[in-house]
Amino acid sequence: MAALPARRRESTTSRNAWVSAINGVYGDHLERTANPLAIEMSFLHGSDFVDPERPGDVVQDASDKVLLAIHGLCLNEQHWVRDGHHRIANVAETTGHTMVQLRYNSGRSIDTNGRSLAVMLEALLGRWPVPVTQLVIVGHSMGGLVARSAIQHGTAAGHSWRGLLRKLFSLGTPHHGAPLERGGNRLDYVMELSPYVAPFTSLGKARSAGITNLRYGSITDIEHEFVPLPADVECYALAATLGKRRGLLAERLVGDGLVPLDSALGGKQSDSARPWRFRRSDSGSATRWDTSNCSVAPRCTHNSKTGCVDDTPCPELPRPDLRTPDPDGLPMIPETMRYVAATAAGGPEVLTIGSTVVPQPRPDEVLIRVQAAGVNRPDVAQRKGLYPAPPGASPIIGLEVAGEVVALGGEAQGFAIGDRVCALANGGGYAEYCAAPATQCLPWPMGYDAIRAAALPETYFTVWANLFIHGRLARDETVLVHGGSSGIGVTAIQLAREFGARAYATAGNDEKCAACVRLGADAAINYRTADFAERIAELTGGRGVDVVIDIVGAPYFERNLKCLAMDGRLVEVATQAGTRVESLDLFDIMRRRLTITGSTMRPRTTAQKAAIARDLRERVWPALDAGRAGPVIHQVFPLEQAAEAHRVMESSVHIGKLMLDLSR
Repeated sequence: MAALPARRRESTTSRNAWVSAINGVYGDHLERTANPLAIEMSFLHGSDFVDPERPGDVVQDASDKVLLAIHGLCLNEQHWVRDGHHRIANVAETTGHTMVQLRYNSGRSIDTNGRSLAVMLEALLGRWPVPVTQLVIVGHSMGGLVARSAIQHGTAAGHSWRGLLRKLFSLGTPHHGAPLERGGNRLDYVMELSPYVAPFTSLGKARSAGITNLRYGSITDIEHEFVPLPADVECYALAATLGKRRGLLAERLVGDGLVPLDSALGGKQSDSARPWRFRRSDSGSATRWDTSNCSVAPRCTHNSKTGCVDDTPCPELPRPDLRTPDPDGLPMIPETMRYVAATAAGGPEVLTIGSTVVPQPRPDEVLIRVQAAGVNRPDVAQRKGLYPAPPGASPIIGLEVAGEVVALGGEAQGFAIGDRVCALANGGGYAEYCAAPATQCLPWPMGYDAIRAAALPETYFTVWANLFIHGRLARDETVLVHGGSSGIGVTAIQLAREFGARAYATAGNDEKCAACVRLGADAAINYRTADFAERIAELTGGRGVDVVIDIVGAPYFERNLKCLAMDGRLVEVATQAGTRVESLDLFDIMRRRLTITGSTMRPRTTAQKAAIARDLRERVWPALDAGRAGPVIHQVFPLEQAAEAHRVMESSVHIGKLMLDLSR
């Protein structure tokens, strides 16, 4: 008998396509019966599988920004490739993201896949080779629903990756369901009524749980349950239609052949229980839909017309009033917010939680959804009635915050909706929303969370202005930092070291002195057991230091002058123990050419603070990104315990910063 010709083995690509299609139709049955064709959920980087517990084994040169691509029903990760180019990989490379793809059994219910994905993301990003600062998810068709389900489960479980998710892109996702699937399901039941065609309906009724979920865009196991879009994530929807012209047929019925535009873009629908809409920004050849709780200004992508880019607010599009419903009648940013109110001038006990209207940003300001705020000495002084807010500033206590930009004033530049910023505020920091000039905002340094970012503005603005601008500290000079374990002191020691100067510090006990030395001080002096002026003379061989940064005031004035070398500079940053100096020898100041100066930050103009912010961005932020400097966090309190934070501040037992966490 002649040998039969050998069958050509199907390529891996072709086999994967068939297996993916089978899983889409029968995947839940395959899993229940332990069939080896059932796809197990996994991550891929390129063509390599990634162990969520050990991603570094596969992912080389990982970025701190991760892009996750999720395919649709009956598809797999290879369907992102067209004409030899991986569309999402190209986007990831252009934007500096490391791309990871998800392979999953699309026949399982969307709720089951979402739950599994949430758990796997927690492991993957928690063990990523570098600290992750941003996660972006791109989901095609069913993939968008799986992503939304994962977000819901990750939020409920308190997963840390949820705080990293910045944007969700849904490509042709049936948010309101697929009419074709609903129609096909109804047709099967009609056919079953006829004895002539009933035998053929068994094939049509073999729908997986995943396909069934597409009838109404269900992301939970409850078929009609409405789950809103995540309020803290920028959500975008993209869709296409096979229709040659826009119209009822193209938008409500045709779409891409499975999902009509109306469903993919979250348009109007008859189900009043699902009230959210996407808001459209027309841009000539492109349409961009934004779903971030409808709390953002419209954007444009019509580069060819105005040169706008995706993350740049379009000057041609109006910015809505934050408390005015959009054209669809949806609420935007909430009317009210929680904040810390000072019921009267007095002790920490006067601080209580109150409710007030959300501030409206002025033309040059951004509105920040606050995730963390710093506690500082000026806050204590304001609570006591000794440091009132300047005219026009918010009377709410708090001068530094970190969070997400949720709205922009008409003239605000440099930031976009969704950017994570820390800001030196003119007031209003102890609240869920805070308006701050855009020029006083800075991006979070590499790898920072909200707590660490919020610990930066007040101390870094203050130290840069006083130590380097007024104090003119230069390389190879020396500085004496009083209160070396305070937020100001910690920052001054680190920045002096960063810019090639030597630092000495004073502190109130040996533990704090040791902390100052660990931070980079050449020596630290316990002012309770030693005279700091005498010790500085010993440490410098009688020369003295070039700069003294003082937070105490009058009681230290005379000894501070003794610590200064020829041409030395005394910079007063605060006057915690008094402002009046009883006697002053002017001749000694003249003879040694001393400079006595000082400043406060809050009364400075916006332009002056903007100049400091530019210096920090250019000269200091690289050191923070590289980890050569950074805040020391002593303790974090929820907003409701602001009074306790003030008690700790006044006790002076802390080393570093005291923070309020508004994300709890």
